[in-house]
This record gives sequence, structure tokens and C-alpha cells, in this order.
Amino acid sequence: MRALAILALALASCSNLIGINTFSTASDASALDAPASSIDAAAIADAPTNDAAVDAKLGTPDARLPDAHSVECGNNVVEPPEECDNGVVDTSGCNGDTAGAVSFGVECRFPACGDGYTNAAAGEVCDDRNGISCGTCNATCSGSITPTAASGRVAYIGANATTALDGVTITIADGINPTLTFEFDDNASVAIGNVAVAYAVGDAPSTVATKLSNTINGLGSTFLISATSSQKNVNLTHDRKTSLGNRTITTSDATLIGSIQGMSDCTTGTGCVMSDDCASGVCTANVCQ
Repeated sequence: MRALAILALALASCSNLIGINTFSTASDASALDAPASSIDAAAIADAPTNDAAVDAKLGTPDARLPDAHSVECGNNVVEPPEECDNGVVDTSGCNGDTAGAVSFGVECRFPACGDGYTNAAAGEVCDDRNGISCGTCNATCSGSITPTAASGRVAYIGANATTALDGVTITIADGINPTLTFEFDDNASVAIGNVAVAYAVGDAPSTVATKLSNTINGLGSTFLISATSSQKNVNLTHDRKTSLGNRTITTSDATLIGSIQGMSDCTTGTGCVMSDDCASGVCTANVCQ
């Protein structure tokens, strides 16, 4: 009889334990029925469960975790937005992974003159971020250009100045500021808009050249050409290394002749790698200003 009482007590204890476990399981089931917004997604991602009921409710761990894959240039697999992928190093048909360190975004792209990256395997020897013949690289990125300032010369080849020189004009342009017409003047009267070059009857050719040179230099930043005189000659040099200085000099008299020529450079908005690439002389964030 005592043994039966002990057995009954043991069964009652087991029943209580079973009841507790059943209640815990019911709580878990209730949690599964909670709205998705109340589920700690981070906790799920950090500690995915193998419980079939949970997976049925939330999806399998792989399906519910965010896609952590990113495109990897240099793995020999072309993945959008890549155009090619031949590995880490450059090839004739593809920029390697290392290209991105020089010009962001060109890695695993087809080589292109003007993209800012010199792909030697593709035959490039330079790349000044534009595909035109200006700046420090030619239009095909096959040859470098050394920028130089445009230069020219005006020569007074007459004898000592006479009244015949009065009214003779020379037209010069710097390609950036308005074109200027310089007019020799011995009576304080020149055409409207012209720049007077005062001289005196009897001035020697070298003196005439000096007066023209001084007049040009006196314009300062409003005219980007500097002048120096040497005997009867006035030598002109553009203040910037720009093809905009490639301008023809004209004169109203055959006793004054001249021309101006120079290398090429780039206008505002064109890609660049240095200030010498730009007509403005300013390259900011790889764009001519």
C-alpha cells in the first residue's frame, strides 16, 4: 500500500513536469505567431535555428539572411556591372583590379582612352582623362604632349618712325579675353575701342618696339600675353599653356608682320590630371575649371 502511494506521488510529479514543458512549448508556438516586425531579425541572423517549425515560419536561414555577396574584380568571373574580368593585372582587353586605385570605377572595364587610367597592356602610354588632342596626352593615349605656351612675334621693319606710322594697327588675341587692336598714335587720337600705342616722330625702330611692348604689358591680367622687345622685334608669349593662344596676328600695314602659334590645351569641363592640361590653368577634381 505504501509502495502504491509512492508510485502515485511520482506520477503526479511527472505530470507537473510534463505540464510545465507543454506550457513552454506553447509559449514558443505563440511567439512564432507574432508579427514579423516583433521578431529580432539580427538575433535570427546571428543565431539561425535548426528548428523545422521556426524555419517554416521564417524561411530557411540562407533564404532569410541578406545577400552578403559583393562583386569582386579580379576573380576571373564577369559579374555586373563589370564589363570584363581577366584577373588582377591589366590585359589588352580589360583593366585589372589595380586600376581602381588610380581611377576609381575603371577596374574590370574595357580600356578606354580618356578614362584616367593608363593601361600599358592595351598600348596606352598616357591618359589625361579626355580623348581629344589637348592637355598632356594625345587623342589616342598613344603619346604624351609637353604643353608649351603659344608664342609669336611682331617686327617693325620701317626706318625711324614718321607720321606714316600714325593709325597703323596690329590686332592680337589671347583667345580668352576680347581681341584687341593696337593703334600707333602720334596725335592722341585713335579709333574707338583701339588701344593707343603712343610714339613720337623720329623714334628709332627699337624705340617703337619698346613702346608697343610696354603697352601690351601694361594691360595686366586683362590681356594674357606678355611682351619683350629686342631691337625692332616684339616677342610675344601667352601667359598660359593653352591652344587658345594659337591665333593669327594681323596688321593694317605690310611694314608690320607677325604670327603666333603654340601647343594645345583643354577648355572648361574637359577631364584633366594637372593644371597644364587646362586653358584656365586650373585643374580641380580632374576637371578643367
